[in-house]
Amino acid sequence: MKAWTEERLVLEEFARNLEATPSLPNASEGELELHAVHVARVTDLLIQVADSPRNKRPPVRKWDEVLGPLLFQLFAKGDDIDRYVLGDLWRGVLLDEGEIDGFLRATTSLAASARDFYRFEEALEACRQGRQAAKGQASAAYANLINLEGIIHAFREDYEASEHSFREAASMAEGLAEEDFPKWTRATKADYGNRLRLNLMECYLRQGLSAAGEERVKHGRRAREYLSQLEGEPLRDTHRSFLLVNAAMLAIVEERLDFAKSLLLPLTRRGPGGASEDLSFLAVHSRLLSVIAALEGHWEDAYHWIRKAIREGIRYRRIGEEQDILEQALNVLRGLKGHRKSASHGALVQDLIQLLEDKDWYTGRSHSHGVSRLSVRLGEVLNAMPNHHLDLKLLEVGGLLHDIGKLKTPWSLLNKLAPLGPREWDILKEHPLHSAHILQRIGMEEVAPIVKGHHEHMDGTGYPEGRPPDLLAAIVGAADAFEAATTPTRRYKIPKDRRVLLQELSEGAGLRYHPDVVEGLKKIA
Repeated sequence: MKAWTEERLVLEEFARNLEATPSLPNASEGELELHAVHVARVTDLLIQVADSPRNKRPPVRKWDEVLGPLLFQLFAKGDDIDRYVLGDLWRGVLLDEGEIDGFLRATTSLAASARDFYRFEEALEACRQGRQAAKGQASAAYANLINLEGIIHAFREDYEASEHSFREAASMAEGLAEEDFPKWTRATKADYGNRLRLNLMECYLRQGLSAAGEERVKHGRRAREYLSQLEGEPLRDTHRSFLLVNAAMLAIVEERLDFAKSLLLPLTRRGPGGASEDLSFLAVHSRLLSVIAALEGHWEDAYHWIRKAIREGIRYRRIGEEQDILEQALNVLRGLKGHRKSASHGALVQDLIQLLEDKDWYTGRSHSHGVSRLSVRLGEVLNAMPNHHLDLKLLEVGGLLHDIGKLKTPWSLLNKLAPLGPREWDILKEHPLHSAHILQRIGMEEVAPIVKGHHEHMDGTGYPEGRPPDLLAAIVGAADAFEAATTPTRRYKIPKDRRVLLQELSEGAGLRYHPDVVEGLKKIA
């Protein structure tokens, strides 16, 4: 019992320190290392609790009073990957102990993170598990889960289901006592009701932005009804900022673009001294200005604003915004491709690399360029062999863009210091599929198979599909492995000796790596 009490104090100390720590993308290396140590300790603790017999566990409800807010704080600081893992560990304990509201809160944490990883079906399955556990018993924690379910449906563009969930959550919330809300929703009952109305308004606005004609007008009209209601409410600062964003979106739907810009442009000039709640909306403002510029046909301006949105989205964490930013970035890149009709893919490739640099400096700059250069050199060597006629330009572009799918990988996973667990590896292994999908959407279909297959192995043990790669993908894959293992600029990694690495590659010839590619590496490394 004494040991568990001491461990709870460790949790409380971590929670206090996390409150005072800057968001992870802005943290120092020392702060990141300390954070990793704390997370590893909490992970071990929760595994220990989960593995203990029920009569040997700590008082789970008291622990949840610390862990529930801690999971949200991790997410707010940009650590959605650890919230995902810890939330899943802890919710199993809570369900086993019959702590249903705590289970619903932890499940909401898990589902919110899964949504951010583009794992929509997993997120919705978690919500279904929450519904099953709640057994129809209304509570603020249950209403909050249903609200998140509505948000997930909206990201999947299933707006009918989204609206249904928001209305169900609102109806449930109306019948609950005031004191139920602060603990489980971090809001008063009135604030929570306003949050749901803002979500419904945004649901109509999203439909309006993707519709035309009478449908667009209808959705705009429904959104305006909520705007009229909410403008007269005493909103908290965050909701007032949210309402302003929705007002700008409504102006876009109503094709009043100059008015939308008049709302947004003053907000983009706030400096780093602003309130954290205000700063978290900067990425949204920049994204919407990119949308407006694209509608006006000003594609270079649209590109400027979406790059700004990416940087601000990383620096000033705005929950759920990253997916909208990426969608707009792809829209802009498609527009740029059409705008620069006389240009080659070169400018578009550089634009993609710049977007990736804004999220992950290492992958975007030194690593991708290194892989590209080595891939081309390998291609030249193999072209000197019999029966090889490789397209060096495709190798160059494939090397540059092999990791572009990491635009859809959470920052906290890309930059995690601790060893990755199985669930985290599963998410990371999805990036080749994301890379191929992104390139297909912007009209670079010829490069997509290369980036999709660069982590495949000759014996079929690689990923994402577990089958041997074609030669171009095999070249980029070997160049990726070699460059990642030998570069001295790889953060927190000690580079390998080239001779040792070449020996390892030789041992993997025919199994992991294409034999001709290994022979080529021996000639140039």
